[in-house]
Amino acid sequence: MTTDPAAGRTAFDDTAARVLLRDGCSDAELGRIPLLPAGTRLEPGAVYVDLRDPTRQEIRGRGDAVGSGELVVPKAAVGVELWARLTRPPGPGQTGG
Repeated sequence: MTTDPAAGRTAFDDTAARVLLRDGCSDAELGRIPLLPAGTRLEPGAVYVDLRDPTRQEIRGRGDAVGSGELVVPKAAVGVELWARLTRPPGPGQTGG
């Protein structure tokens, strides 16, 4: 469902992200949630969330890189309402394996 191949991978394209967000996002919304590729440097001061973090706390970039297996979403790439759902901790049974 990635609408623009140049845009990269989205939550729709990732099985673990779809499991983690299945109760809170439609397929169309999943297609609008970009996932940063492993190795991408986080911009200092920018805000992100790792969907695999059970607390879903916002993290601030410090120039460090996205690790393998992390599902990192930049706040600047999603709307306020969707961000609020992304940063809500997952419910029971939503582990993303």
